Amino acid sequence: MSVVNPFGAQEETCPRPKYYQDQVNAERSSAMENVAILRTIKPILVSVVIVAVLFSASLAVAANYNIRSGSSIVVIHVSRAGIARVLGHDHLISTRQVTGTARYVASDPARSQLELRLPVNALVVDDPELRREAGGRYAKPVSESARNGTRKNMLSERVLDITSFHSIEVQGSWYSGTAKNGLLLATISLRGVRREMKVPVRIEDKAGKLTASGKFLLRQSDFAITPFTTLGGTLAVADTIEIEYEFVLIPV
Repeated sequence: MSVVNPFGAQEETCPRPKYYQDQVNAERSSAMENVAILRTIKPILVSVVIVAVLFSASLAVAANYNIRSGSSIVVIHVSRAGIARVLGHDHLISTRQVTGTARYVASDPARSQLELRLPVNALVVDDPELRREAGGRYAKPVSESARNGTRKNMLSERVLDITSFHSIEVQGSWYSGTAKNGLLLATISLRGVRREMKVPVRIEDKAGKLTASGKFLLRQSDFAITPFTTLGGTLAVADTIEIEYEFVLIPV
């Protein structure tokens, strides 16, 4: 580098130190590397943003499902009552023949709802396998003749009246709670009587399958059902029963 001498001659200035030039080169190299990195990750960042937007949009869209019959199950726990209850046993009434549809919106559960139907004739009394799995008060085996007698009483005019009413139907909408744990406001149609009930529901992903499950109590007398009695009323079926369910939801 040179400067102009006032007398017309040029003079050489002192050269810059080598470390200064090295620093300038290093800064230039670093800047070029940053530009290269930005060029590399920019498409990745754009892709991530697009995926996030699409995922958020999908959550806001209602997902429609069918309830898979055969994989879903409803189990009704029926207890004995009366002073002679030691002579009887508690029952498990079950069915896997559950059909219906559901709509579930994780980002807005209030838009979720379901409709389902259970054929009365498909109700099974004291399935031996279910009783073994339940254990406890259900551990004692029940003979086939006893199961057939209980089923006959259950389907009689005084109880479910299968001659007049062939199915149990439920319509439910989301009442409150989070996307995974909430309450459904369910309208249950049983034996020609409709009642509204708040039913707990839990939504889970089990091995890639969406399930809705829960349990609740129901009084038979609320649906004009007279609980079965025998031995002059000393042995009876308790009015309050517990209903446990798990529905497997398959995307439509």
